[in-house]
Amino acid sequence: MTVTARPATWTPTRRVRTSLRHVPHPPFTLSFPTSDDQPMAENLTNMLQMVDLIRCLETWLIDRGRLNHAVGGAQFIYNPRTRRDNLSPDVYVALDVEPGGRQAWLTWREGKFPDIAFEIASPSTQENDVSLGPKGKRRLYGKLGVQEYYVFDPGAETPDHPAHDPSLRAYRRDARGKLMPVRLLKSGGVRSPLLGLEFRPEFMTATGLRPAGMYLRALDPATGIPVRVSEETEAVLTVAEAALTTAEAALRVEAQGRQAAEDALAAALAELETLRRSSS
Repeated sequence: MTVTARPATWTPTRRVRTSLRHVPHPPFTLSFPTSDDQPMAENLTNMLQMVDLIRCLETWLIDRGRLNHAVGGAQFIYNPRTRRDNLSPDVYVALDVEPGGRQAWLTWREGKFPDIAFEIASPSTQENDVSLGPKGKRRLYGKLGVQEYYVFDPGAETPDHPAHDPSLRAYRRDARGKLMPVRLLKSGGVRSPLLGLEFRPEFMTATGLRPAGMYLRALDPATGIPVRVSEETEAVLTVAEAALTTAEAALRVEAQGRQAAEDALAAALAELETLRRSSS
């Protein structure tokens, strides 16, 4: 998302007439816009990438009992120094904060800027995302306290045509408070010390909703298995439900066969008893 500098809106409150004087209520109320009415992503692939990351990060943290966190995206995060200028990361993670959603992130109320920021880049935003210039996001995120910063361009490469520059760039805050580049692993991914995850570009085939292409996956470093995105979870549930249906059918057949065997045994025993009585 682009860097914005949209000011908060000052709205005068009503005055109430009492006798011959105007007695003002508290003079001003400060409101903070929560949207710039712009699309959340430039294309479907970028939007799906944002949704994938948010869901996977939520799943990963919750499954590990790290409940005091906030994961979101495409929200205004206000600069605590001016309380007017804001940034809007495509995806962010804040650790050790009150859980739950926010319409906007008011840094001075939360006590800090989010710890991790992601930008899903495109040709029109890539340069600004990694720039250290006055309005460059890498510089601004570092200045505001981001510990880890990831920039991923889904359109930078394909399996058959690798990019000249890596599609994933990672930065980590150093002792001087600057976001410095992190060397990628041989896999092309990078590990997050704060999350205990590996982020790695991987090719995903097309589904009913998802275009085929390179996506940034979140993987468990211990197993190398990606955290499932929504359609993968649905596919696993579908397979599990089919297996359950098959097992239930087999149990019914087995129960029917057992009942038939029990009936046949009872009939044989009854016939044997009849023969014994007739022979005596």
